Amino acid sequence: MSTPDALEDQLLGIVMEKERPELEEDRLNILKQNTENKRQLQEIEDRILHLLSNAQGNILDDETLINALGVSKKTSDEISKKVKEADAFEKSFEDTRNGYRPVANRGSTLFFCIAELPNVSHTYQFYYQIPNKI
Repeated sequence: MSTPDALEDQLLGIVMEKERPELEEDRLNILKQNTENKRQLQEIEDRILHLLSNAQGNILDDETLINALGVSKKTSDEISKKVKEADAFEKSFEDTRNGYRPVANRGSTLFFCIAELPNVSHTYQFYYQIPNKI
């Protein structure tokens, strides 16, 4: 059996999926984009470390290293901008999601009230099955 808060979160996800599917899709796209951005940053860091470890002589004279640093600075700035946009979207998404929280809270409360009815009287015993999708 789940806790009331966990059930509320699950119901909130279902409600958001039904009521605002475009927001849920945008959120999933932003999560994918953030994962890709983190992968790109890791690749950039690895490349810079590789170039630094293989640099011979004065690193200020190494054109490849200087160009790589310039490209990584530009890419890093672009990724930082995307992360800020994603954070702003996440905040607005959470605000919208919290607007549906009372519905999920009532659903969770109702479920646990019904689940406790057999403790009141054995005549309230029943078998229930939670559907996978509503």
